[in-house]
Amino acid sequence: MGVVNKGHGGVEGLRSEINRIISSNIALIKGKVFEHVKCSLRDYFWKTVHDNKDVMEPVKNDVSIGYLLLRRLAHSLSKDNIKVILGDDKIREGKTHPMEFYIYPSESKEYSAGEVLFKDGKYYIILTPSCDFVAEGSRPRKVGEVLLAIATPLENTEFYKKWSANKEKYKQSFTELIESRKGDRYFFLPKTPFIKNLLLDFQLKQMVNYDELGSFQRITKLDTPFAQSMVSAFVRYYNRIGFPDIDSEFVISNL
Repeated sequence: MGVVNKGHGGVEGLRSEINRIISSNIALIKGKVFEHVKCSLRDYFWKTVHDNKDVMEPVKNDVSIGYLLLRRLAHSLSKDNIKVILGDDKIREGKTHPMEFYIYPSESKEYSAGEVLFKDGKYYIILTPSCDFVAEGSRPRKVGEVLLAIATPLENTEFYKKWSANKEKYKQSFTELIESRKGDRYFFLPKTPFIKNLLLDFQLKQMVNYDELGSFQRITKLDTPFAQSMVSAFVRYYNRIGFPDIDSEFVISNL
């Protein structure tokens, strides 16, 4: 929502803020989400807990039923159900909407692989495995130096400049880049209101000490399975094994 101070904007400021809220559909979306949660809770308790008393009785006094309920609620927010809840035909079947990539804002206390950072006009993304950031009890945090990939705004890349100059000629190549199918070296991060279109080139990396991360702005982080896909592409790119090309002309000439 929004806040309008009495001394700033007056009636016009209030009217402008009301129009902004109405045009943004925030209230409508909020109502749809609340209705979905209410129906999901009702159906779970009546159709699962109530109809399966023998199964649920042993766990009714511990947290197990809470885990089951919350996991069921999370599962109910699948892509297809989100499309139904929002009534948005722009969510195409078999295609990923840019918003699916991210968890925003990044609210976890600890850093993790796939977190997007910003500093001095540049975007970065954490490549160090999430498990290295965990500190439990007497077990210290493993991470010392943190590996970051430098994310370049798409419009600053040669791929974009070539496509922009001749869209028909470079359409296929540019599409492969956007879909992260142009080899394991590149990984694309789509634009949303809180992030630009960004391209990761795993040849562009930087190491920083863990204590330096506090000087970076935490923007967002990649959700599952995109964070895992990014790390897997990075590992594949640097774990590949090359070998000399076979003399194909010699082989063919002797067939």
